[in-house]
Amino acid sequence: MKKSSFILGMAALLLILAAATNPSSEKHRDAVKSKVEKKFKDVDKENKPESALGRMGKSLGLMFGKAFMNEITDKLVDCDNYIFFSLTKVKTDNGERVIGMGIFGHVFLSEKVDQAINGELSEDDWESL
Repeated sequence: MKKSSFILGMAALLLILAAATNPSSEKHRDAVKSKVEKKFKDVDKENKPESALGRMGKSLGLMFGKAFMNEITDKLVDCDNYIFFSLTKVKTDNGERVIGMGIFGHVFLSEKVDQAINGELSEDDWESL
C-alpha cells in the first residue's frame, strides 16, 4: 500500500512540475529565432568586407535581416499548449507543421529545422516534417 501511494505521489509531483514549467509561446518563438540567428552569424563570419562602406552595409543588412526575421517568426511560429507539454508549430502554405516540443522549461526542435534553415531539406522532406 505504501509503495503504490509513493508512486502515485511521485507521478502527481512530476505532472505538477511539468505543468508549472511548460514553456510559453514566447519561449517556442525564441528557440526558432535562436536557430535562425545562428545561421545569420555563420553567414556573417564567412563574408568579411574589407572596406568601411562594405562593413557599414553589412551591419545595416544584418540589422534589417534580424528585424525581418523577428517579424516573420512572430507571425509564423506558434505553440499548442497541452498543460504538461507543448508543441512548436510553424505555419506553411499547406497548413501547420509541428517542428518541436516543449517540456520542463525547455524547447526541443526537430533536426529538420536545421536542415530547412541550411537549405538541405527537399520539398518532399518538408511535407513529411
